[in-house]
Amino acid sequence: MPIYRGLVAIAAAIALAMVVVPAAARADSVTAPQVLVRLVDPSNATVGVTPWQPLSASLSSMGPYNIGIALQSTAGEYNRQAVQIDIASEPGGPVPSDWTSTFDPYLAYCETLAGAPGTIAPTGADLFYHGNGTYVLNVSMYTDAQHSGFPGNTCSGGPTSTVSLTVNATPTARIAGTPLVPRTTRKAHGDNGPVMSMPVGAQGYNWRCARDPVVGPDGSVTGAVTTSGSDTSGADAGALVVDETDAFTGPGRWACSAQGLSGDNIGNEFGTPWVTTPTITVRGEFERDQTRTSLRRLAHGLMRLIVPAIKTVASAAGHGKLTATINRATCLSGRKGTFRLHKAVSRSVVLNAAGRGSVTFASPRQPGFYLGQISFGGTALILPGRDADMFLGVFSPANPHKKPSLQFVSPNSWDPCAG
Repeated sequence: MPIYRGLVAIAAAIALAMVVVPAAARADSVTAPQVLVRLVDPSNATVGVTPWQPLSASLSSMGPYNIGIALQSTAGEYNRQAVQIDIASEPGGPVPSDWTSTFDPYLAYCETLAGAPGTIAPTGADLFYHGNGTYVLNVSMYTDAQHSGFPGNTCSGGPTSTVSLTVNATPTARIAGTPLVPRTTRKAHGDNGPVMSMPVGAQGYNWRCARDPVVGPDGSVTGAVTTSGSDTSGADAGALVVDETDAFTGPGRWACSAQGLSGDNIGNEFGTPWVTTPTITVRGEFERDQTRTSLRRLAHGLMRLIVPAIKTVASAAGHGKLTATINRATCLSGRKGTFRLHKAVSRSVVLNAAGRGSVTFASPRQPGFYLGQISFGGTALILPGRDADMFLGVFSPANPHKKPSLQFVSPNSWDPCAG
């Protein structure tokens, strides 16, 4: 029955062709990851303060830098997969032991992630600022099954992306306005002193100013006199202003330096390179040393007024011309509390190199209140102007054999219109 056998064979072949054979299960795998970075809040690393951007990249901020990856499509439940970040190199030498014992990626850790394919997922690894330069990372990926197969908390051998983050964070510094030290009569307008601006992410700053400045190897200034300050409680995004009286101790040639600080926000802070302002000339106003200003009675009814400048301006005021004028104050009739000045004595002197001078004159004899006025002609570093007034008086002595003479009076007792 050949015909029958032929038909059976054909039917068997057709039946075999209709059998559905299950395909072999797709092997789960991942590829070298797409790696991204964003700046996060130093006090809360889960809060991003800048958008994600792909690595390799260059940034001018100071961290912390949160590392993320683009999730891949896997066969794992909930699309689970794992990533490990290893630091290949970074600037600044060895990192603090706190980091290598506590923080990923300084302490290597294979992190499980899950989410929709293509989603950017934070890895839990945060790079801290450790100086300007290039940070190189090896970022490797693993399936959930591969991750489960590794003992401990680390993975190795997965497809790897080697990426870099180049950091060039630099503050700015300038000296604003017209600093005057000391400032006695002239009103300040706006900022007068060092003004600094820190890079984004700065957690603090250092500043230093120096008279007769010399820039050191690290870019900061030293000099005959230095002032400095710091703050590690956080740096404002805006301008940081140092008052002229904190930055400058007196007249002279000054320059200032600034440095941003950042790190782990718990005590390990590292600095940017210092930046230094151009050198400027800081001037001041004349101010006498009231505690050492004196009146001395001489023979023949003469008086000597000794006027020393305060230490801050003494040398800068040296060889400048000082004029002392003594005026008798008389009350204006019908206008209580107001008075008129009548010049009694006026003498000038050129101060010595130490900023000290004296004038000699015949003491006024007419009883009453007097006002002493000191004016200074100016030098290269000290502006011309008036010093604080001196409150004086001539009173009849208790001893009738002595003549009245000029003397200092407490400002609280000085009142030409009393009575």
